[in-house]
Amino acid sequence: MLKDYKFDEFLDLLDDGKINPSDHAAEINSWGDTELEDAKDSVTRYGFILSNEFLKEILLQNMKLAYEVATGGISDTCCREYLVDEICRMAGLPPYPTYGDSLDKQADFQSKISTLNVSGLQYK
Repeated sequence: MLKDYKFDEFLDLLDDGKINPSDHAAEINSWGDTELEDAKDSVTRYGFILSNEFLKEILLQNMKLAYEVATGGISDTCCREYLVDEICRMAGLPPYPTYGDSLDKQADFQSKISTLNVSGLQYK
């Protein structure tokens, strides 16, 4: 199980290619509301509402985020923003705008998000 790894051990094994994501697919696919709640809640401040299926798609492709969900670290600011980046990538959106971004970048994001049509993902 992902939560059984120590953080440094997990990263070292993942970087060395000794963690096969497919070995954890059944575990991730078994997660429901209880396991995914913190991750889903952490991105609502950005306006994203995720289905469990959409979130699992991201986690199956990103073992570091899956590990953070498994261990409860997903609400950390850095992890939360990394998840938002992955949401945008999976949805074909530009990066979520930050306070330092130009008005053009902000407008581009708002334009694309206003026509969002991705199963399992809403923006409010």
